[in-house]
Amino acid sequence: MSNTSTVTPYDSSTSSSVMEVGATIAGACLVGATRAAVGLAAGTMALAHWLAEETPEDRMALERLQEERRRERLRRQTTRADLLDTRLDPQRLTTVSLHLRNPESLVWSAEKLGYRLEPVAQPSARVAEQPLLLLRRPSGERLAIARNARGRVIVQTAGDRSRVQALVRQHTLDRTLEHLGRRGMNVQTATLANGEVQILAREQNAGQRGGAAEIKAQVHTDGTTWVDVDCVRGTRCEAIVSELAQAIGGEVANMTKKNAYYQLPGEPTKVRQQV
Repeated sequence: MSNTSTVTPYDSSTSSSVMEVGATIAGACLVGATRAAVGLAAGTMALAHWLAEETPEDRMALERLQEERRRERLRRQTTRADLLDTRLDPQRLTTVSLHLRNPESLVWSAEKLGYRLEPVAQPSARVAEQPLLLLRRPSGERLAIARNARGRVIVQTAGDRSRVQALVRQHTLDRTLEHLGRRGMNVQTATLANGEVQILAREQNAGQRGGAAEIKAQVHTDGTTWVDVDCVRGTRCEAIVSELAQAIGGEVANMTKKNAYYQLPGEPTKVRQQV
């Protein structure tokens, strides 16, 4: 009954353009751009250095990559400019764009995963003119959180995308449970062997218009969420999913309406019969 939906925290429309901004800035610095552009490029490169200083394993892997690139470029007799330290290349950063606009709740979730805020040493350490939040775990992993030109949160790391997805998963789970709890629902959770979390929530007020909703949600390891709203007639299911997406800081990617969506509250249940 009602609908099934997918809620995503990721803003795929801007993820590639953010990386292009960093590459353009670095290129402008090499050819001699304006003083403002050079200052921004310096901040971007400083961020790349900071993110690259992670675990010993990360540094060793980066050094091996640098050596391989150096040997390849020497074989091709490249110019001196091509031999710049690859850690200065902003394209080496993994950049993930989110629909979220306020990073505060994301920092709270990061702290649950063991990250701690680091002071920004230089005012010039900015991405797209937006102030940075630098996060580091005792084991060495590092993240940088900022806003893009559209005011939406981006997360950067020198590692692979999985560490950003782990943070987004934690944030989605935290915000979902907080939202359902504020609505006075009875909430149960179960963590699966693959790291996904199943959530079952039921409204306690049987007098709700359209019926007391039962919400089943499955938070995937990347933070996207499958939502099934049941026991509700009419369009209130749309509001339930929209409010959940807003609480997460995401958007509804798709929605499939069930038979009960087309029934008015109080209308007898329609049963299809085969003849």
